[in-house]
Amino acid sequence: MKIFNIFILIIFSFILISCGSSTSEQIETNNNSTEITTKSNDKIIQSVTPEPIATEITLKTSKRSSSSRNKSSASQIKSTPISITVLPTSSGANKSSPTDKSQSYNYKPTFVSTATPSIVTTLPTSVAIPISTIIPIPDPIPDLIPTPTPLPKPEKITTTESLCEDRKDYVYCTSSEAIVAPFTQLDWESGWGVEKGYSPEVFCASDLQETVCPAVTSSLLAAMIEWGSYEPVEYWVLGTEKEAASKLTNINCERRENRNQQSMDDCLGRHGPDSGGLDFYRRIGEEGIENNFGSASAAHMGHDEWGFHFFGSSIPFGFTDLFQPIEAGTDQRIFFHEYFHAIQSSHMGVGEKRTSLKGPDWFYEGGAEYMGQIKYQKAIDTNLLKPIYGSEPNVLRDNMEDKMLSALDKLSNNCPGSKLQDINYENSCDILYDLGTWALAYLAQVYGKDLLLESFYKNLTEKPNWEVAFKDTFGISLEKFYEDFDKFLKLQGSDYDLFHDILGNMEYRIF
Repeated sequence: MKIFNIFILIIFSFILISCGSSTSEQIETNNNSTEITTKSNDKIIQSVTPEPIATEITLKTSKRSSSSRNKSSASQIKSTPISITVLPTSSGANKSSPTDKSQSYNYKPTFVSTATPSIVTTLPTSVAIPISTIIPIPDPIPDLIPTPTPLPKPEKITTTESLCEDRKDYVYCTSSEAIVAPFTQLDWESGWGVEKGYSPEVFCASDLQETVCPAVTSSLLAAMIEWGSYEPVEYWVLGTEKEAASKLTNINCERRENRNQQSMDDCLGRHGPDSGGLDFYRRIGEEGIENNFGSASAAHMGHDEWGFHFFGSSIPFGFTDLFQPIEAGTDQRIFFHEYFHAIQSSHMGVGEKRTSLKGPDWFYEGGAEYMGQIKYQKAIDTNLLKPIYGSEPNVLRDNMEDKMLSALDKLSNNCPGSKLQDINYENSCDILYDLGTWALAYLAQVYGKDLLLESFYKNLTEKPNWEVAFKDTFGISLEKFYEDFDKFLKLQGSDYDLFHDILGNMEYRIF
């Protein structure tokens, strides 16, 4: 029995040893299988992963409006392709400064350099990479808070270069360097008659040739460089078409109403068809075309009560090719004449006293024409203002001589017995401007060429009236001046020599 039990125990032990050996082999087999699989995978990786390759990726930048700034899809990026260096860790974006006009924003990735280098990156071709790691999505851009434009220092404008913008219904031009005056309600005590350095605003009807508005602005800027920029200036230039004039008039009247200066109805009545306002200048241009004669007209129309200078003008034919030969010099000079009216107005103070300081019509218009002639010639001589191509050269002496001969002829034939003091807007005899110009030339030659601006207008508001200011400036009573000037016109004795002295000085004087 013992032997039998021992035999059974031996068999059982043998079975246990056999089972353990099989389990160990299976584990070893499994381990070997794992090792083989890993080596196999290594071979796969090596077979599908080549040496690092240079990959160039083209991205696109674009202008995007603020309404799309939260979109992150790569499909939102459109426009001109540029090559950039891809940095997978980049995620932000910079925005450029908004332009003055369109307030648009240019978006570009932070890692785009100005040299726009080609990109080089190493990527396994079997690995799918999310596009967001290749194309960085700009961060949302916060709403901009506009910064108020600082007021300029009271410095002179220095260049006649202009910036012009086609606004569909009209063309709008300003100085290339000076800012437009910010609109504020009128405050007389803040400095009417103080040089402020603002750019003029020039509004041109849409039917005008594209050469007109820049030429108008440059001429106006040249006058401002000479005399300074005082109150804000609006210059409105009409063409000949009714529809274009109507649109420009509406723009003006909307501005007047928005600024609480005039109601829309009152403004349209002032400047609409058959009025003496802006449409008047359209009709002048229209008549010039119909009569094949390019006459032009412009005026300083106020408005000191609103705190700015308002000008209206018909089409300056010299800035177009509608008539040949071109006489652009006359049109350029008109802007000097008209802007000097702004200088006069700026030095006449405010309120009711202005009327008593304006002076006779011959002095007001003669002063503007004489100063316009002198300073326009200076602008041409010093290359501040370029002559319009094809126009006749401006010769100041010839212009002044023609004015004298014309005035003497009309004074004799149209208004016999009339004298300077008799000439005004109502009784112009068609010599108000020419005779007034010579009256100022006479005063400048005999009493000093700088007295008009340096003394008369500089101290005008301190005088009780124009006549007192005249006597204090020129050292002669108004009656005595009229007497002396009448002798001068009759070319008696030494006065004839004075006439030629004045003309002779016109040849070389730079005022």
